Amino acid sequence: MKRIRYFAPIVGLVLFFAAWEALVRIFDVQSFVLESPIRIVRYMARFPDDYFRAALTTMQHAALGFAISVVVALVVGAAMAASSFVEHATQPVLTLIAVTPFAAYIA
Repeated sequence: MKRIRYFAPIVGLVLFFAAWEALVRIFDVQSFVLESPIRIVRYMARFPDDYFRAALTTMQHAALGFAISVVVALVVGAAMAASSFVEHATQPVLTLIAVTPFAAYIA
């Protein structure tokens, strides 16, 4: 039973990447729309520094965004805790932000 637990994710990943590769080949998807997994792996093997440089940039941006969000949350939270007027004024906006799907912010 434990073997299935460790084997299932591997099968899932293999099937996912096989379906991705098949989709790209069958529908002749252009590389600027969706690159095939095989070409991605080949590129990463050929130019590993590109991947790590991009990953580092992404991590830096994520850390900066997280730090900004923590500061903003602390300031807004402290203002809401100190004043019921501020709490009632900000509550509709914060609720709207919370219930809006994340994908809507990307577009």
